[in-house]
Amino acid sequence: MFAWTESTRTIGPGGAMIGRQWVTASGTGSNKQDAFYSLEVTITTSGSKSCAVVTNVGLGQAPTTTKCWIPIYQISQGKITTDYRGAFVVPAYD
Repeated sequence: MFAWTESTRTIGPGGAMIGRQWVTASGTGSNKQDAFYSLEVTITTSGSKSCAVVTNVGLGQAPTTTKCWIPIYQISQGKITTDYRGAFVVPAYD
């Protein structure tokens, strides 16, 4: 998921299991800039679920009651400098 193609600076398709439902991420595609990319997962108070690839937010950021961030990549000079896709996510509850 979220395969990086250097020649077109493209983040390929991906998504996340949110609850027990697969949700395809928005925000993928070509012409991406050098940045930190993460997957922003949103669950609203009404229960709707979404996820989107976002830039420069999420690393070390505390989740809120409706959003959390899962790191994907750090891109520098068009190349992956850090690949977080293999990192595990452990859900925790208050």
